[in-house]
Amino acid sequence: MALQHVDDDSLAVLFDLLALPDLCSLSMTCKRMRAACMPVLFRMCRVQSSNIDRAEGPLFLPPSLWSYVQNIVFRGLFWRSDLEQSNLDYLMGLPDRPTRCNRGLARQKVSIPALNDLVHKALSSMPRLHTVRFDVTTCDEDVWFPGHIPGVPWYVLSALFHVSNLRYLHVDGPMCHPYDQLPLDVSLPPHLMPLSSLIYNPGDYRALARTTGMEKTVVLFLLERAAASLRELELPSESAPLPRMALWSWPMLIKLSLHGERPQLAEGSPPLVSILGQMPRLRDLTLRFAELVDVLPPPIWPPWFSAQYEWPDLERLYVSHPCPNDEFYAHLPNTLRDLSLRCWPRHYKHYAPRGYSKRKIGVNWKSPALWSSQMLSILRKITAPNLASLELEYYANGEDGLLFHHIASSYRHLTLLRVHRYRSRGITDVPVEQIADALKELAELRILMMHLDFPYLTGFPELGRLRRGFRHEGPEAREFDRRFQELREAFDAFICLLGPQIRSSRVWHAYQVAREAPGVDEQTYGQLRVSRYTSSDYVGSAAPGFDVCKDE
Repeated sequence: MALQHVDDDSLAVLFDLLALPDLCSLSMTCKRMRAACMPVLFRMCRVQSSNIDRAEGPLFLPPSLWSYVQNIVFRGLFWRSDLEQSNLDYLMGLPDRPTRCNRGLARQKVSIPALNDLVHKALSSMPRLHTVRFDVTTCDEDVWFPGHIPGVPWYVLSALFHVSNLRYLHVDGPMCHPYDQLPLDVSLPPHLMPLSSLIYNPGDYRALARTTGMEKTVVLFLLERAAASLRELELPSESAPLPRMALWSWPMLIKLSLHGERPQLAEGSPPLVSILGQMPRLRDLTLRFAELVDVLPPPIWPPWFSAQYEWPDLERLYVSHPCPNDEFYAHLPNTLRDLSLRCWPRHYKHYAPRGYSKRKIGVNWKSPALWSSQMLSILRKITAPNLASLELEYYANGEDGLLFHHIASSYRHLTLLRVHRYRSRGITDVPVEQIADALKELAELRILMMHLDFPYLTGFPELGRLRRGFRHEGPEAREFDRRFQELREAFDAFICLLGPQIRSSRVWHAYQVAREAPGVDEQTYGQLRVSRYTSSDYVGSAAPGFDVCKDE
């Protein structure tokens, strides 16, 4: 049958299977094929953000394409002509630098009302538009030049509020500039589109002080109007209106992720569990908070808080810096399949030369890692017979054996186990055989990722030859080879004690972990290179999205 005789619905299914170059070629054969290809060719469009508010005049999608667009990605930073030129020296998260160069300062401001009308008309004239994404992340090169200012202009944000079919809103990078303010004559709609997904990720490392009032206002506006329809929500904790969120109902929410610096709730504020209790359909929960110095991590569900909450469908739980006396873990369902109790940022990053720079990002964080006995007390509260993935990060205090025996006896269906174990000062013993003997009962274990903190590698610099194949010579390199050989022998012994499911498909993957060297000046750090065994079918199947050669 010739394509001319195929109906449009069948053609749309067929065109979905074609590669873009083939589809472009097909669209140039005849008028009917071009008309049939247009909804597929232009359903997803990328727009350079700086072209919208440039001084020479805006460049945007031609009106002839508006009816086909379903997904728009705004890439790069806006010129932000709506901001005063005197504010162009703002640098996002960087130390003070000289005033920006004068390139581009002579550009005339564009008419903001005209831009507002253009963006509003364009987005409102896209009947199929359901997804909008902003990629406005910043870097050193971006913020040096005039016009490359972080934040999404208000006239773009306000236009989104009137898109009737918008379901997915994704913002990578800061949503607002510190000098942004709501217009005096702003009129926010009383109702909002039934938003299904709101993802806002301004960056992992950001101090609470970097949050702007404008940003909090926009987030509050979105949440109070979309809480009933949201199915996925990812927010920085600094922007989340937590006390207000406890007053709303979230009947559709399946995935929640709060990340960033732990918010300091006012005295008398409801605990975090009062928010989670309004989300009975949760399947995926991430609470990735960094802890302030001199502040103890509070429990999610304090022992004194009396309530009846259930999450019968919860399958994945990620909690940073868990609290041992938290009642939340005693109320987890037996549907749990993925559990992560760890530090964020990683505990070793607080001591690593290549870790995140607290001074650069202006934070005052600490890493209160639990003892192994405290981690054991938490796991004893959790009944999860179907748990398939477990991640722990803790300090050893002599109860490693009890901890791993509990893991093996309580979670027999584990396929992935990832452990970051740190030695206490003065302790040199690493109970390899004791840990391996406990884990040999895990017959279904396929992936084992262990950082055991061997003492005989502490204090040696990272040589890098294992990654790059470069051969170092000299006494230091020979001593490192000797000690690293001891590490390999320890892991060989460890693997031999486990079942054939590990021995049959073992592969070495080296990754770097750094810690402060005992007995060494605080400014001198030792680096520990640890290896882990993993099955060859790990990437893309057992843990999609995770890089086995790196540690986040």
